[in-house]
Parts: sequence; structure tokens; C-alpha cells
Amino acid sequence: MKVATLGKIALGLAFPVIGMAYMTQNKIAKNFSNETYFKEAVELIKGYTPAMEKLGQPVRIKKIDISDDFNYQDLEKAKVKIPLQGQRCAAEVFAYATKDNNNWKLDYMELKYTNMPKFVFYDSKLVTKSKK
Repeated sequence: MKVATLGKIALGLAFPVIGMAYMTQNKIAKNFSNETYFKEAVELIKGYTPAMEKLGQPVRIKKIDISDDFNYQDLEKAKVKIPLQGQRCAAEVFAYATKDNNNWKLDYMELKYTNMPKFVFYDSKLVTKSKK
């Protein structure tokens, strides 16, 4: 077989492989964003007025970087770094969750603005649930 033919075959196979890798990466990122702990974390940060004011409206939730070693989920615990972009600056929310009776429970969250240290933004141990 000629080298030119092998090159065409390799090039023809490269595009589908790259396409599948891209689709797989997007699927994994979407799986993270569909979890209840992710949705709860986004809801909490959007409800935190000081963060929204510092970031500047509108605030966008950017795509999760699945190649980041921080992002992790197994059967009992999960952690995800949620990138945010506002009009004034960017930030990252670090959300930590555990599974309790087959349901995800958001344990705590940290917030880190660009060029600033992380700080604990939410801790479920400090939140009291009101009885109805």
C-alpha cells in the first residue's frame, strides 16, 4: 500500500475519532451539570447577592473542564468546579457532595474569585432546616 493511501486512511479515521472524543467530553460535562448537587450549587450562588454584584450581571455558567483532576464523582461522593463569568470578573465555585439514601446532598461550597483566595461560601452543617 502506498504511503499516500495510508495517509488518506489515517486522515479519514482521525476526524471521526476526534468527533467522538469531543462528543464524549460534552456528554460527561452534561452529566455533571444534570446532577442535583450541581443544580443546587448554581441556585445557591445565583441567590448570593454579594457574589452576583462582584461578578456583575449577567453571570454565565461556563462549561465544566472534565480534564481538571478536581472534578470527580463516584458512588458515594462528588466534587465539581463550576466556572462562572460575569461582566466584571470571573470566579469558580467548588461544590462538594455526598450520597445519602441514594440522594445527593450538597455538603459545602467554596467560592474563588480570580486572583483571590478561596473561601467557604456554604456549609450544610451550619444551615438549620425550619420545621413545617
